Amino acid sequence: RRYNKYRVSRRLLLVALKWLKSQGLVTVERGVSGKHYTTVLPTFKLLRLAREEGSILFDPTKEECILLRNDKKHIIPYSDTDHTSPMRDRLIKYNTLLADTEVVDGNGTLLTNHYVRIFNNSFRKGGRFYRADIQLIKGVDREKVTINGSKSAELDYKSLHPCLILAECGKEMDYNPYGFVEDRKLGKKILNTLLNADSRRTACNAVQGALKEYQYS
Repeated sequence: RRYNKYRVSRRLLLVALKWLKSQGLVTVERGVSGKHYTTVLPTFKLLRLAREEGSILFDPTKEECILLRNDKKHIIPYSDTDHTSPMRDRLIKYNTLLADTEVVDGNGTLLTNHYVRIFNNSFRKGGRFYRADIQLIKGVDREKVTINGSKSAELDYKSLHPCLILAECGKEMDYNPYGFVEDRKLGKKILNTLLNADSRRTACNAVQGALKEYQYS
């Protein structure tokens, strides 16, 4: 019920999507199992119709944005706590702001602008922001993104994750955290892998893969 408040069946959803696509009201990009979700986007035609009718295509206050998954990456139910409720309130406010923001890529394609946070097994693991198209655009193409018709800029924070960790300890970064190997890209990949791995084994396997990728033995 948490993730499907209106209890829309899969069959009904597919019928609706087929009709909307036939009318030129949405575009559908099929996903790949285990890699990325199927993406459904409103066209400018649908947005224009919605504005003319004074309708709301998406109401952030009625969509669940805090998701919990199990080991098989299946969405599972949970009970709200003093931790999840404020977290949802903050994200709803952010998504509400974004709902009135038009983000377009360099090809003139309207980008989805709604975020969810996904946790794994418990609310102590995961919590990253997902599902906004802007996250999938490569760096060189992000320069072409416009927000409400205005050009955008992306700030780059040097050594972000190591700096955040040191800040938690009340210290500042005064050295190169990736300098333990000659290749900075390899050092960055190894350090970020160690910081985000679920277990020692996962970390070791990922580091070994990175070493092979960069032709280290």
